[in-house]
Amino acid sequence: MSEQAADRPRILVIDDEPFFLELISQALSEQFQVSLAKNGKQGLARAQGAGRPDLILLDIVMPEMDGYETRRQLKENNSTREIPVIFLTGQLDEENELKAFQLGTVD
Repeated sequence: MSEQAADRPRILVIDDEPFFLELISQALSEQFQVSLAKNGKQGLARAQGAGRPDLILLDIVMPEMDGYETRRQLKENNSTREIPVIFLTGQLDEENELKAFQLGTVD
C-alpha cells in the first residue's frame, strides 16, 4: 500500500449483499481506504483488528446478526465504541430510525 493510501481515512462497510459492497467500495475507494465485511461477525472482527476504521457503514437487515446487534456489540467494546456508525437501509420508518439513534448511531 502506498504511503498516500495509508494516509486516507478508513471506512468499514458491513453488508450481506455483495452488490452493495462492491458498489460502495467503488464509490469510495479513491478517497478512502475501504474494508468490507459480509456479516456482523466479520465486521466486528475487522473493526477490532489492525487498521481500525474511522467510520463504519452498517446494513440493518442481515442474517444471523442484524445491524442493531452488531452496533450494540461495537458500543460495548472499549476499542470500537467511539467509531461513528451510519446505518444503511431501505427501511425508512420512525421506529427503525429511533432504534438506530438509541444505539448511538450517527445517521
